[in-house]
Amino acid sequence: MAKLSSEKMDVVITVAPERAVLAMGLLSGYLDTFFDFVQNEMADPDMPFDDSIRDDMHSIISEVFDKCIAQTNIPERMQNMIELEELTGGIMPSQEEN
Repeated sequence: MAKLSSEKMDVVITVAPERAVLAMGLLSGYLDTFFDFVQNEMADPDMPFDDSIRDDMHSIISEVFDKCIAQTNIPERMQNMIELEELTGGIMPSQEEN
């Protein structure tokens, strides 16, 4: 089996940024579990998944996440939610009793 290339190049894709942020967040959360599975269950001596590959993949996910979140208003929405929570003492308007 051929060794994985680490050569970098520009890749252009078209995505819905908010969905890409969600996908990258989920992928990032499960990447270590995936690596553990591959190392333990599908070990291939011709294609070792060492820490440098794991680190590179985390870096790639973070870069895609950062570039996509910059195209959304998610940070502002999160900041607004934090400010609202502080103003209401943790009781969001949808949680108020009628």
